[in-house]
Amino acid sequence: MKPLFLPDLIFIFLVLLLWPLSEEFTVIGPQQPIVAFVGTEVTLPCHLHPQLDATYMEVVWFHGQHSNVVHRYKYAQDYLKYQHPDYRGRTEFLRENISHGSVALRLHQIRPSDEGKYRCFFESPSHYNEAEFQLKVIGEFTVIGPQQPIVALVGTEVTLPCYLHPQWDATYMEVIWFHGQNSSLVHHYKNAQEFLKYQHLDYRGRTEFLRENIYHGSVALRLHQIRPSDEGKYRCFFESPSHYHEAEFQVNVTGIGSAPHIYIDGVGYKRLHLVCTSTGWYPEPEVQWKNHKEEPLSGGSVTMKKVNGLFSVETSITVSANSKENVSCVIGSPHQSQKKEAHIAWSGKFTVIGPHEPIIALVGREVTLPCYLHPKLDAQNMEVVWFHGQNSSLVYHYKHAWDYLKYQHQDYQGRTEFLQENITSGNVSLRIHHIRPSDEGKYRCFFESSSYYHEAEFQVYVAGIGSAPHIYKESAGNKRLYLVCTSTGWYPEPEVQWKNHQEEPLSGGSVTMKKVNGLFSVEMSIIVSANSKENVSCVIGILHFSQKMEASFNLADASFPDDIHWMEIWIGTIVFSSIVFLVIIIIIIFKCQKRKKDKVSENQHGKYYVFCSFSTLFI
Repeated sequence: MKPLFLPDLIFIFLVLLLWPLSEEFTVIGPQQPIVAFVGTEVTLPCHLHPQLDATYMEVVWFHGQHSNVVHRYKYAQDYLKYQHPDYRGRTEFLRENISHGSVALRLHQIRPSDEGKYRCFFESPSHYNEAEFQLKVIGEFTVIGPQQPIVALVGTEVTLPCYLHPQWDATYMEVIWFHGQNSSLVHHYKNAQEFLKYQHLDYRGRTEFLRENIYHGSVALRLHQIRPSDEGKYRCFFESPSHYHEAEFQVNVTGIGSAPHIYIDGVGYKRLHLVCTSTGWYPEPEVQWKNHKEEPLSGGSVTMKKVNGLFSVETSITVSANSKENVSCVIGSPHQSQKKEAHIAWSGKFTVIGPHEPIIALVGREVTLPCYLHPKLDAQNMEVVWFHGQNSSLVYHYKHAWDYLKYQHQDYQGRTEFLQENITSGNVSLRIHHIRPSDEGKYRCFFESSSYYHEAEFQVYVAGIGSAPHIYKESAGNKRLYLVCTSTGWYPEPEVQWKNHQEEPLSGGSVTMKKVNGLFSVEMSIIVSANSKENVSCVIGILHFSQKMEASFNLADASFPDDIHWMEIWIGTIVFSSIVFLVIIIIIIFKCQKRKKDKVSENQHGKYYVFCSFSTLFI
């Protein structure tokens, strides 16, 4: 029989090894009542103090006065033989941190009967302890939405928040947003995912469900690309398996229209008829005429037109021509404090103000030439022209509220851009692209109204920052080097200089400038001595731009070829030639002597004599 009990003895032995017999502990459970919502789930945590490994302990959760077994853990596994029928299939033992004495029981599909006192019981071979805590089950909740109307701007986005009271996990609830009297379905969340099958066409692709805090019963709906039709009442609806509730709130949509534009529509006997227009407002904006003291002017008329849900405004007023002060047209939304206004001074006089300092423009880049009116006047219906140079070449022409480029000089065609975002305040600019050297010179910014004109003059300097200089060397003889420095793409004609290692100018250099497509190419040279072993620098820069470019050449690293005097070369050549000639004569004499000894025939001997005699003439 003994072998049959061996596994039990081994298990008891391991438990005794892993658990000191004298170790005592305290079981700690939740300090505050846990709130659970009907139909959801809840986690009931417990842990030991001090931290002890509870892997081989017995852990039991009991419920109520009758101590119904909710869940039992024994022999390092779930032991559910005596689990109460009410909890079967609804419990989950969480033991990821059991080696540190921390466990939890997750109870699914909460029922009202789950409410009451719970006991979390731990038992080791030598000790046991338990903790008691309260679980409160809630079957009802309240949905709370925004307490004040939400203001949404046309074309932007808005967030519509809602949350539950008391706070509870809404992950598995159904959450719906409705809009308007017809309860159009804006967004639907169901079964822990978005359910958009029946979403209204007006909201498709424009809603975003925010559920980062859904575990605390807090969610929000983000609505993109706001339209005027989005205005109205919204309902935020929550439903659990046992309860539902909703909150209602208001969204006010506002559209901030374009800057007003004022123009003189007619002139009568000492009377002026002023008209102010603006578009893109929602809801119907508030319109008012004011004098220079910000006092309202009476007698104006207003016409509203609705296009694509947004309002266009045209308001007019007749004023006395005797007044020489400004009149303002003020338009604002009733939902926002922001307003827009335009001014007009019919005395007609204004001053054009341009740049006070010369503008530096870089070749190949772009430059902006700003001009504005003083006082600030609406220039939409004025004529605005930029001229260039002594010949007053037409750079740009704005007329009748349109670009008028019929007579624009060909040098500027396709290179100009009129910036008129602030034209209602008399502030405009001209942007010239792809700057060329020919763009340098004086510019005039000319404004003309129906009764007055003025202009401002300013200077534009063009600068071309050329390529990085490059130095190369050539021999100049007598242990000297001929250094050449080159660079291209400069404007205007650059300043050039050779410098030593102490930044002192070097004299004796030469400079050659060539102009190609309006830009200068530079070639400068200098002869330096081998006695200097320091750096030599080539420095190139322009007068109107502080940036300079330079290249350095280290004479210490330069190799100077040995110089040979031309006389020495000539003498050496003569000596070498003489030696070669002498060797040739010796060889001829040697051959003549050899033939004589061989006693050749008389004809041959005669030839020999002549040949040898001829050779003796060179000895």
